[in-house]
Amino acid sequence: MEARLPALSAAVLLISLARLLPSAATPGVASLEHALSLSRQWEAVYGLSPESPTPPANLSFPAHVPPAPHLDDCANRTQWRWRVEQRGADSAPPDWTNPSACCGCAPQPPWVRGTDAANLALTRVAQRDIWASQFPPANCTGRRLLVAPWPDAASHSLGAQLLAAASLLSAAMRHNRTLVMLPGSFSRASHAGCKAVGQEGSFDCYFLPTAAQACTDWAVAALAAAAAAPGTAAAAGTAAAAAAPAPAPAPGGGVNGGASEGVAGVEVDEVVVAEGGSKGAVLASDKAVVLLNDTAERDDCDAVSLWGSPHRNRPSLVELGGKMHPLNEGELKLRWWQAQALRFLLRWPSAHLCQVINRMRHASYGLSVASEVASVTTQRAAIIAALASNDVHPAYASMRMNASEEANFLRSFNFSHSQSLEADVWPGEGFEGCYQYKGPGPARVDRVYEAVGREVFMMRPVVALHVRQVEEAGSKARVRSLAGFMFSLYGMRKHVPSLNHVWLTSRLQVDIEHSKQFSDWTFLHSDHPRQAGPQPVVEYERQVGLDVSVGASLANLLVAAESDYFVGTLNSDWSRLIDALRCTNGRLFAGFVAVEEW
Repeated sequence: MEARLPALSAAVLLISLARLLPSAATPGVASLEHALSLSRQWEAVYGLSPESPTPPANLSFPAHVPPAPHLDDCANRTQWRWRVEQRGADSAPPDWTNPSACCGCAPQPPWVRGTDAANLALTRVAQRDIWASQFPPANCTGRRLLVAPWPDAASHSLGAQLLAAASLLSAAMRHNRTLVMLPGSFSRASHAGCKAVGQEGSFDCYFLPTAAQACTDWAVAALAAAAAAPGTAAAAGTAAAAAAPAPAPAPGGGVNGGASEGVAGVEVDEVVVAEGGSKGAVLASDKAVVLLNDTAERDDCDAVSLWGSPHRNRPSLVELGGKMHPLNEGELKLRWWQAQALRFLLRWPSAHLCQVINRMRHASYGLSVASEVASVTTQRAAIIAALASNDVHPAYASMRMNASEEANFLRSFNFSHSQSLEADVWPGEGFEGCYQYKGPGPARVDRVYEAVGREVFMMRPVVALHVRQVEEAGSKARVRSLAGFMFSLYGMRKHVPSLNHVWLTSRLQVDIEHSKQFSDWTFLHSDHPRQAGPQPVVEYERQVGLDVSVGASLANLLVAAESDYFVGTLNSDWSRLIDALRCTNGRLFAGFVAVEEW
């Protein structure tokens, strides 16, 4: 007990001093000028200007500037994420795929947060199995492929494209194939922003690769060989696909899934185009490469059977009209698979998208964060002044810190960034996995919590609110204005009285303006041009530019998925995406309040 007295004394003294400080020294009331200065310094350190398409390779902080808790170190985080899912020597899988190596009883995919009970059943097992299928050993040698272009953006919204990709992944898993989305076919990445990072026309501009690059290289070469063979059955169907550009290097400086040393032994008769009613038979065949040009299906979830019936192990946790909304067998099955597929496809944002999210967060609530952090300096000065004086209450006189304790206490206010333990732990959720190092030298547990354990700061508790657009609704669904959703938010306050922040996603500017009428809520949203009125999504994208519209949409999607609660409509593709990501991100039991049925 005696050994703990100094620490206890310091804590008691800190509390007493904080209570004696004037109100001007309390956190959150730092001067606007100081907060603005800190906000601008963060913008410079993190490279948040629109002229910086890529994040800085290394963050360099001035001595008096602390890290921004709401911003990510995009370059280093992306490098770590790329490395952690690579196979090792002799195609050995990473340790997180092996429960015994991860000090646990289940695989530990580093992109899945929360406990097993807080995610859909078998989420970690399914994510491990999907990764193993998409990143096969031996540089993809002997692996059968399913190659498909992204659905046409002219007839598919971004949400519909992502759901179609989930359906394609189901077909690939069911037939034991690796899904390769054709490079260059994601037209929503055909803009200057993706071109600047060498990923024009590629989904990899926004997320880390969904398949081993060796498989992608093989698919592109096989299609090119088939298209160049006149008179073959595959020539006509592969001609357009063969024009796909070579994939760009992976973030780690190499290629994802092992180095590709050229494609050897590509036989033209091993490449086949699946069309119409023959798709199932062709996919089940032993043909090495199947090109599927028809990507219209979006409800394929038959891959669920590979894991039994995990969708039956969790009840529906969607509230509709004040009651839990029951889902039938087919809806539960589809919901489980789409959640697993989308969690994998969107598991890691690229450095480019990470930087887009940084800009969006900072524009939305960066000044508020800067004000809170800047107040620490004011608090520090007041505490130092109080410590320097002899005006201490007699009750605490015997517990006053000595010189050494006082120095250690004040060191916690120093932003020198040399305190490795503090840098590792804050901010974060703690150690989420046990990843053993097997390289040269003594064995050690790798410090994966540098990337895994951290979650950037967000105003909490927060509810994500997606206001559905008119052109999404079709002829049978009603479309609600922002006011039509607010009754659900006020109802949630009965259960969570501290709920005050709303992350609002909408393409209509009128919803942003209407949010100002609800002064008892703090609405957060991205700062980008919005529609003045209903218009087709393709026209809107053309008007504001793909770089702005797609980047803002995906950034909003990932931030909304981090919310504590969600209010949306069940018949909206975008609401389904948000719900799917939340169900596999440790927020299964955090409410989804719906205002419309499927």
